[in-house]
Amino acid sequence: MRNLIISFTILLVMIITWSVFFNHASDSFKALSHEIATETVDAVEKEDWKGAMDSFDKIKDKWKKFHTTSMFFLENEEIIEVDLCIAKSHEYISAQDVSNSAGELKYLSKQLSIMAEKEELSWHNIL
Repeated sequence: MRNLIISFTILLVMIITWSVFFNHASDSFKALSHEIATETVDAVEKEDWKGAMDSFDKIKDKWKKFHTTSMFFLENEEIIEVDLCIAKSHEYISAQDVSNSAGELKYLSKQLSIMAEKEELSWHNIL
């Protein structure tokens, strides 16, 4: 009986940890996606390169903080894809390339939105 209680307690702790992380992950993905779509893309389309780079640097910093914990819970392929997208976007913004910057940022925003949907606790994702 003691082993059953210990096993149940460990399982409960794992489920709670998983749930808390995935709620945080979903919220983080949505916030990053929204920030990219509203602030960074707008600055790029207005050719405000300083504003675009400042906004994008904030996004990169937020992603780096999230990246370290997400490696334990999310698929590596998705994380690597976001990392590559961020690197390409940074280079396009540095080169002041409007079309490629906007396109890559919109792709990154959509990718983060999809990741948010995938990580939400819902019947669609469970079944």
